[in-house]
Amino acid sequence: TEILKNKFLDHEIIELEERFHWSDLTEEMQDEILSIKIKFQDHEVRLSDLIPKESKTADFLAIAELFKGNFNKISTPISLNDGYNLDFFIERSLHNSKFNFNAENFNDFLNESEHHKVVLISDEPGMGKSTMLSHIALKLKNRRPNHWVIRIDLNQHIMAFETEPDDVMNLIAFHFAKTQSNFESYLLQELFNNGKLILLLDGLDEIFPFYEQNFHHFLSNLNSSSVKQIWITMRPHLEADLESKVDEIAWEMKPFNKTTQVEFITRYWKNKLNLKSNLDGKLTKAASDLLEHLIDSIDDDSLLLIGIPLQTRMIADIFYEDVKKN
Repeated sequence: TEILKNKFLDHEIIELEERFHWSDLTEEMQDEILSIKIKFQDHEVRLSDLIPKESKTADFLAIAELFKGNFNKISTPISLNDGYNLDFFIERSLHNSKFNFNAENFNDFLNESEHHKVVLISDEPGMGKSTMLSHIALKLKNRRPNHWVIRIDLNQHIMAFETEPDDVMNLIAFHFAKTQSNFESYLLQELFNNGKLILLLDGLDEIFPFYEQNFHHFLSNLNSSSVKQIWITMRPHLEADLESKVDEIAWEMKPFNKTTQVEFITRYWKNKLNLKSNLDGKLTKAASDLLEHLIDSIDDDSLLLIGIPLQTRMIADIFYEDVKKN
């Protein structure tokens, strides 16, 4: 009660023994509460950006805790792939049979993707699908801070598809979102209903072919629901099947060229060594010399391999100790 008195000095506050409901508050008090800023998945938003005044979800707000500052965040930050690090992430070029977006036009790719409810990314192992999906998840969250963005490693949620999922929302809430309170559960449902839920499903090949039918059932229900967008990564052998199921064309990523390889290795070493920018030139030269040496000593087939981002990272790791000594 003292918290409410301090917040609403011009209002008469009546102490209640029983829990009061959202509808018990005046509109002015409701507006004041909804104007409070909180962290939602590590992004600052006002409560009014998440729930309308007339929402039943508001009844589950811990109002006193809000004013104490104890209720200042909703949901955990987006789960990212272990290999993702913005310090050495390289923007990638993406293409399909209709479009070709260079790395410097990555935002144009995201703009185009907004016209599609389902977005497929298909590529070979080691090409960076999981890392790319983490990057996309953060980009989407920056664009839409009032949306619930969930990135899922499907290989960690195999049990979700052991039976045919009839209730899409229950599966999302129980297996994917892992809500921490009644308020979060109701908020998840509300954002889902209002088209403010984005799902990014990583590694479809991890659950195929064992749970293929159940996943297709889940995807069909999800695609016909009010979910905002669904992103799926997979290997090429699943591409044609998924494309026909959702009537979309999958995107592929271009391998690293020598310039992006040098940039990646330089930034990777710099991050591991915790070096300052005035040594970038030396690291860049070391990375360039290393690649030149490798190019001169391997055949054309092996040369294609080092354009795969995972292989580039392995090269950076193999020669890291030598760079550290020098």
